[in-house]
Amino acid sequence: DILSGFDAIQICTAYQDETQNYQDLPLGPSRLEKFQPVLQEVAGWKEDLTSIRIWDDLPQQARNYIHFIEEQVGLPVSMISVGPERSQIIHR
Repeated sequence: DILSGFDAIQICTAYQDETQNYQDLPLGPSRLEKFQPVLQEVAGWKEDLTSIRIWDDLPQQARNYIHFIEEQVGLPVSMISVGPERSQIIHR
């Protein structure tokens, strides 16, 4: 729900230093100063998602974002929050 309203969403998919790209940080998350994020952009959406409770009712761009996340982590997303309330969850 907090991503609604963005024209595009930048997602960090790797890190790079002067010589190569890394999928995982070799020095851990507390040692970021020598690395730059590698960002991939996906289209955003303008629609308010807070009343949506069914996967197919999400805007196509929101579904594409979820699919991208699934591809990156290699796992399915089974719950999508569309607001702060417990009832504002889409179960897949």
